[in-house]
Amino acid sequence: MAYFMVFGSGDDTGALGRSAGPFGDVAVKAGLGWTAAIVYFAAMISVVACALACVNAASRLLYSMGKYGFLHRSMGRVHATHRTPHRAILVCGALVAILCTAMAPLGFLNAFGYAGTLASFGFVVVYLAVCAAAPLDLRKRGEMRAHHVLLGVLGALLMSFVLFGSIYPEPEYPFNRLPYVFLAYALIGALWFAVLKFKSPQTLISIQHDMES
Repeated sequence: MAYFMVFGSGDDTGALGRSAGPFGDVAVKAGLGWTAAIVYFAAMISVVACALACVNAASRLLYSMGKYGFLHRSMGRVHATHRTPHRAILVCGALVAILCTAMAPLGFLNAFGYAGTLASFGFVVVYLAVCAAAPLDLRKRGEMRAHHVLLGVLGALLMSFVLFGSIYPEPEYPFNRLPYVFLAYALIGALWFAVLKFKSPQTLISIQHDMES
């Protein structure tokens, strides 16, 4: 797709990089400007769908955290009629609106880059944890084999390489600060978890039972 965009712009990569709507510019140059409206309309629908999916996933997470006491109990309540976590949904929607409004002055592409980078750290760390935990879980059940360990180690190394590559060589500001912002966020979460484990160990046992059932 990138090749065709460059080809359609007449190999003018500078103008393509500066364009706020590269597809529209290429379509106009090709005499098919009307197609840009269709594509952008479809993109708008896709963006709304993605936003709703994110709010839905995050609200379910807040619901579970409220239900088990990680957050205020009100987050764990459901609507009397629709049986949906309506309070968690409202909180997630409000947070999305506030964060998007706050990041708007940075520019759409910059805001997308910063938010996407932070989110990517979360995915990578989770993948790394799964690579490390999966062989141990199989060992606990007596099902671990050599190839399970090999795949786990390989996956962990690949994820570690991604994390290392985010700090060395050091990227430009502010991307060089984002790994440490995520680290602080993760440490706060770990501290929160430790406090809950100390104050209410039964809660963690209930979570484990629900996950295993």
